[in-house]
Amino acid sequence: MFLCSKSINIHSRYGLQRIVLISALVSFLTFIVTYEIFNYIQTQPLKDDKFILFLFVLCLIYPIHKLLHLIVLIYYRKSFKMNKTTKAKRALPLYNIRVDQPVNKIVFCLALICPLIAITTLSLVLINIIPQYGHYILFIMSINIGISIIDLLYFKIILFTKRGTYIEERKNGIELLTKRSLDAEHL
Repeated sequence: MFLCSKSINIHSRYGLQRIVLISALVSFLTFIVTYEIFNYIQTQPLKDDKFILFLFVLCLIYPIHKLLHLIVLIYYRKSFKMNKTTKAKRALPLYNIRVDQPVNKIVFCLALICPLIAITTLSLVLINIIPQYGHYILFIMSINIGISIIDLLYFKIILFTKRGTYIEERKNGIELLTKRSLDAEHL
């Protein structure tokens, strides 16, 4: 049996507008700083002939980000639940996938930071391999870092909260849970 120790809703705590603003600012500042460092180190001329490929990868960065979250949680794949998040009929409906059972706190934290670490590391490796497209790669990396802001906010709260050893996702946030055994007295 699991008891809820703490409930966390990032959207109500920080507000959606503030999260989007922070995410955009972090993306923008990350690109400016990394591009300036890259431009200082880079000796080859930059190329713009793969712009369509860049736009394609840019459109895929969010699904790849979400897929990396799920890869860490693959052990829980049988309890994945998919919810449609858009109510209006669109050409491209949006879906949210979450785990519908308690997950170990450490595994959940690894799932939160996996896309940030994986895509940033891959980007830095690609910049060394194909530096002439470094500006594209840095932009994609910066967008991923901006997307990761909400993950980092959850990560920070989970990391500094002593209560709960399991985490359960809800539609409007997460709950930190503590596992309790049922005693004969409580029945």
